[in-house]
Amino acid sequence: MNTKEIEGLYIRDQIEKFGHKTIFIDVSLRKYKPKILRTGDISNEAVVKEAGSSIEEVEKLERMPAIDIMVKGAIKVAQDLYSKGKLDGIIGYGGSMGESIASMVEKSLQLEVPKVLVTTSLSLAAGSV
Repeated sequence: MNTKEIEGLYIRDQIEKFGHKTIFIDVSLRKYKPKILRTGDISNEAVVKEAGSSIEEVEKLERMPAIDIMVKGAIKVAQDLYSKGKLDGIIGYGGSMGESIASMVEKSLQLEVPKVLVTTSLSLAAGSV
């Protein structure tokens, strides 16, 4: 979310206009406090903690190992939200990194969960879903 905060705010506003609730799961690979996160959203620090790591450790890693940790934690978070009845659908968005993480998290969810992936990396998206 460190480079897509404005887009995230737009998506949140559009969904909430229709009376739906939103929960952001931040999968940024760097320590960053997005201004749009609010109570109930999941920080990237909380995501990597679910994977048994810390954001400081993730920042030190090469891109693919860092993504693997973030995916592991984000899958746990998404599955937990779903099991508690707090996830009715999921929208993943981002460039190549965000698309990679979002597509793997979305694939981990049950078939009946509606999924949308918005990415600037169309050639990557076709190969990852």
